Amino acid sequence: MAPAGSSYIIVGAGVFGVSTAYHLIRKYPSASVTLVDRDAFDADSRVAASWDWNKVMRADYDDPVYCELALEAQDVFTSDPLWRPFFHQTGLYWMCGRDYARDCIRNFERLGRHHDISVWPVDEARNMFGGLFSESDYTNVEQVLARAGGWVAAGDCLQAVTRRVLELGVAYVADEVAALQTTTFPLPIVLGPSNFGNKHEPGSTEPKLQPVSNSF
Repeated sequence: MAPAGSSYIIVGAGVFGVSTAYHLIRKYPSASVTLVDRDAFDADSRVAASWDWNKVMRADYDDPVYCELALEAQDVFTSDPLWRPFFHQTGLYWMCGRDYARDCIRNFERLGRHHDISVWPVDEARNMFGGLFSESDYTNVEQVLARAGGWVAAGDCLQAVTRRVLELGVAYVADEVAALQTTTFPLPIVLGPSNFGNKHEPGSTEPKLQPVSNSF
């Protein structure tokens, strides 16, 4: 359990901020967790990289760490009732060079997920999906990766998860952040991008943190 009186301030309510709040409040139900963002979570549009109609869900990375993390995320989206309604597992069609395909396949095999990826030569790939991509530009493309990826309704998903964290007891403050003030330092703070107004130090893109006599 979190120590008595533990509190967390998360600046930025995009995917990283909301995910952090979600896991914190589930692990420490008695903690005080506050999300701060310049936009209301249910606004028609948001200043957040994760706010969009859709985002591609894919795990075919040649970097083994990225590949493993992406597969873990995809497993959550296909199994967890909170996330599952927003994942559309349409499959993906990824044109790439031979070395990239080889590294991706190696990562999937290392993780025991070889059944989640397949490789096709260009001549065969042209006929997939009813020939939908038969006229695509395959210059310098040697192989095509096809696997069980898809897309996520990103904006709707972010709203749904935010509503869930509010139900779990997380507070949400919609306002600009000019400075963070606390009686102790360091303070457990998660800083998200694009959440600070024009009140910070001239020429600086970072918030100003200063210890003061009054608590935050």
